[in-house]
Amino acid sequence: MKGIHERISTGRKFMIMSAFITLMVLILAILFLLARLVNRPIQDLIKTMRKAEKGDLTARVVPDDTLELEELGRNFNAMISRLEKAQQDLKDLHEQQMERVDRFATIGELAAGIAHEIKNPIAGIGGAIQIMMQDLPKDDHRREIFEEILKQIDRIDRDVKDLLSYARTTEPEFADRDINRVIHQSIFLIQDRAAQQNVEVVTHCDERIPRINIDEKQIQQVLVNLGLNAVQAMPQGGILMFSSRKKVSDHHEFVEIQVKDTGKGIPSEHMSKIFVPFFTTHHTGTGLGLPISRKIIEQHQGRIEVKTTPDKGTCFTILLPLNRDGSRG
Repeated sequence: MKGIHERISTGRKFMIMSAFITLMVLILAILFLLARLVNRPIQDLIKTMRKAEKGDLTARVVPDDTLELEELGRNFNAMISRLEKAQQDLKDLHEQQMERVDRFATIGELAAGIAHEIKNPIAGIGGAIQIMMQDLPKDDHRREIFEEILKQIDRIDRDVKDLLSYARTTEPEFADRDINRVIHQSIFLIQDRAAQQNVEVVTHCDERIPRINIDEKQIQQVLVNLGLNAVQAMPQGGILMFSSRKKVSDHHEFVEIQVKDTGKGIPSEHMSKIFVPFFTTHHTGTGLGLPISRKIIEQHQGRIEVKTTPDKGTCFTILLPLNRDGSRG
């Protein structure tokens, strides 16, 4: 009887030991499978991510048999491919812009030379005509012809000035100024032209705006150009509004200036071209007013935006930083 119990006890111990060994083998097998199916692919994914983080956008995840990890790897590879393409596109765009800058620099030098060659004789012709007009009787019909010639000379002179202004890189002369005063001075310069076309000029300026570090003449040039464009867009009359206010954007303080008209708006097909040099839909002008304006605003570390609504009008918005880099705070 005692022997039977010993054999049963021994058998039970053997079964327990066998079960324990089997369980350990299963655990090891599961750990092995986890390492092979999960841990290793995840480690590979992490290594690939680190390569991409360091700038190696050619790194790719090796496809895995596990459905979820295979999907994750495929999505990661797709993301890296898009990043690689975006990086290449940016590189190509930068190279194109550098080529364009070099080309425009050459064109600018050529344009400046031509403009000087035109400006001097035009000034001489204008002076000669004015002297000739002094000797003419007031009722002489030739006066009308000479006056028209002088108008065209003035137009050529303005176009030449635009060409020179665009060709040259003139650094702004910064000083603290009252932006509302600059706005009112600009309105004074376009008031007669606006009145001739029955355009009412109104202002909504925040008098609490602090003085801002700008080149007064350059900002006035921008505002006059935008104002004249707005008047030209309302041949049947309308309302031209200048406004100013302080604005916070992206945790930075700006002065926002808006020039808004009630004209027909800018056609959608022209919106992408309005800041392109020499683009114009008018019979007069060089098409340099807006490109020059944008260049001036960018030199002030600001930006210029435009919104237009068909048959309702156009609004140009200028944002100038209250505290430029390098200016007094």
